[in-house]
Amino acid sequence: FFSCECILVALRHCVPALVHWYDMSGSGEISEFTETLVSDLSSRCPHFRINGDHISVLETPSEFLVNLKALIARSSKRIVVAALYLGTDEPETCLVDTIKDALERSQDLRVTILFDRARSERRTSNPLYPSTLELLAPVQQAHPNRVSVFLWRSPLLTPFARTILPSTKLYEVVGVQHLKVFIGDEDMILSGANLSEQYFTNRQDRYVEVRTCRQLVDWYYQLVHTVCMHSFPWRPCASTEDLLPKSGIDPSTHPHQFKASLLSQLQSLVQPRAIQCLLTDDADTSVFPTIQLGPIGMTHDEDIVTHLLQELATHKGSQMFLASPYFNIAPQYMDVLLACTSMGLLHVITAHPSTNGFHTAKGVMRHIPSLYLLQAQRFMQNVVHRGQGSRTHLFEYVRPQWTFHAKGLWFMNESHGKGVCVTAIGSPNWEHRS
Repeated sequence: FFSCECILVALRHCVPALVHWYDMSGSGEISEFTETLVSDLSSRCPHFRINGDHISVLETPSEFLVNLKALIARSSKRIVVAALYLGTDEPETCLVDTIKDALERSQDLRVTILFDRARSERRTSNPLYPSTLELLAPVQQAHPNRVSVFLWRSPLLTPFARTILPSTKLYEVVGVQHLKVFIGDEDMILSGANLSEQYFTNRQDRYVEVRTCRQLVDWYYQLVHTVCMHSFPWRPCASTEDLLPKSGIDPSTHPHQFKASLLSQLQSLVQPRAIQCLLTDDADTSVFPTIQLGPIGMTHDEDIVTHLLQELATHKGSQMFLASPYFNIAPQYMDVLLACTSMGLLHVITAHPSTNGFHTAKGVMRHIPSLYLLQAQRFMQNVVHRGQGSRTHLFEYVRPQWTFHAKGLWFMNESHGKGVCVTAIGSPNWEHRS
């Protein structure tokens, strides 16, 4: 997976809750724990200091859709939509219509769209728009100089790999573009959600909206731009095979050059530097963005999260919540979580087989929920074997007619008050492929 994540650290007790079901209260003093953690992460990541009042946690799929449309509608300079794919049902059609309307209102508006190529070319059952690309074609044709569409292809999908894979659907197993970043001017929504009807109605995910933080939004804009320069530009009237990425390097035929070029630019993006997003000194939240793309050697998110877990796991009286819809926690994370006995409670949240996204799948894929259930059972056996059963709890999300797609981390430390002082949100699923 090509994914990104965002680690948020509340600097004072009085910062509004980063997760809506916990309240923060206290004196507003910066704890020694927080100060040390922020200093440590600042030496490893770009560091953006913002005010917590500029951050909103969206709670439901419908709220995500409403706020995403509002973000697009009020934009006059730039819109960026980066996701795995775009569905072709009514909510997605309305989303594209919102982009069309925004383009009509502002002649200065530029739209950049980034999707995964294999997923976007997959056929749907909608006779009007049989694929993502056919839904996008009218708006791109109407504004060819202001709407840019890019399709990512993994450098692992060499001509030989595509020859031996029996169907294009299996291309997605090799690797996909998994960024979920939505930008409108100086505002942004970060999420783990895809852009299809179920993610707007009854698939629970996480969504954080950041408003009026130009420097932070610019960083994510630059990230998406870098990926776009290494993706295939798409035009409705041209074959994608005829258009090279703007980097000039085809990932299929020159994978080593492609990896080196992209890795160099991504490494430049994650160089540690401190950026104050406010003119006044009322920043109370630190934001640390991370990037992960294992096939090219970009393991920034993995390295940061592993280090973060090691640091958090040493604090007694703490509580950590870890959520993943597909329970297959990467071994390096598992070892850290279960190796330390000094940490407080560990709560793991995952999908029940009935709320797993593959619950209604056909063919061999219908067995996927059972495989994840087996992984969860093995995890708990490992927990008991290591003597961690008293502090580790596994919860399954159960809700009729809903599915669960949320992922992330929440950490509470008693020295920081009652609320969440560290959280991570983004597109990684905490498993090996992420």
